Amino acid sequence: ALGSCLAIYHFFATNNEVNIISPNEYSEVLKFLPGEEVIHRFDLSKDKCVELINNSEIIFILDFNSLSRVRKLSPYIKESNSIKIMIDHHESPDDIAKYSYCDPSMSSTCEMVYNFLSDYDNNLIDKNIAECLYTGIVADTGSFRFPSTSSTTLKIASELIELGVEIDSIYQNLFNNYQFSRLKLLGKTLENFKKVKDLPVMYSLL
Repeated sequence: ALGSCLAIYHFFATNNEVNIISPNEYSEVLKFLPGEEVIHRFDLSKDKCVELINNSEIIFILDFNSLSRVRKLSPYIKESNSIKIMIDHHESPDDIAKYSYCDPSMSSTCEMVYNFLSDYDNNLIDKNIAECLYTGIVADTGSFRFPSTSSTTLKIASELIELGVEIDSIYQNLFNNYQFSRLKLLGKTLENFKKVKDLPVMYSLL
């Protein structure tokens, strides 16, 4: 979701006032994304976020298709008279946007945002945008191993790499960033493992 939001931000910010609102806290792991510091968090600055929504002309709804997903932010989006544009790859979207680009067969919303931006003006996609989109694609495809990964997904990834994406750096930030809290959680998970007798099944309770 943040990869999609930041890609839209970098693409349009040159000639427009663009703001990103996240409903709540997100993982420290994602703070390497270019432009992450501009994100407004609704749980920390509600009044500012409501003001931005009320004064907006267009609201992009990215990587979610039901207002319930953004919790306390949802009534302000619903009541806004702004044009709403939804780009999302999840099943069964709600009817909350004037324009919708929804396709559950796609690997990720970032792949769809790439299609949207490249159709708009492919020449405006720079390294910052490429890094945001590549990160989202890698995260949502499990490093290109989930069934939704298509040949088109890989072609798009290749084009993003040609724009300067450092694939090793992104992989390290996403998957090898072992925060202390994450290690403690992993330890508790392993400690609680139980084996189901006579079945090839293990489970853990947190």
